[in-house]
Amino acid sequence: MMMNALIEEECKRQNMDMTAGDRYKYLWADEDSADYRKPTKVTAALYCDLLFAWTERQLEDPAKFPKNGEYGEAFMSSVKHIFKRLFRVYAHLYYHHFEYVCHIGTARPAVSAPANESLD
Repeated sequence: MMMNALIEEECKRQNMDMTAGDRYKYLWADEDSADYRKPTKVTAALYCDLLFAWTERQLEDPAKFPKNGEYGEAFMSSVKHIFKRLFRVYAHLYYHHFEYVCHIGTARPAVSAPANESLD
């Protein structure tokens, strides 16, 4: 999420779709949302906004992330789903914004961010 904050304005300025090249096009879907029950094409900036709000709701859901630490069947699939969607942001960032990230001087620490975050 920190990496997105670094390029958020640049991403909004370019107003591009949520992709990582021609091969990977990411649509937004959220079964709990009236607007996005079906996979929907959105801009990268909107995808990130929706993703971060959705992730927060997932983390606050006691059925998926119980406060008592007794994780149920939904825990691992929820974690995988969250990480899959977060990885899409990194894929978009590096495919479309790598030069900008280098220009603002954050490329080296950012390259290892997904791995570091997943190992902690």
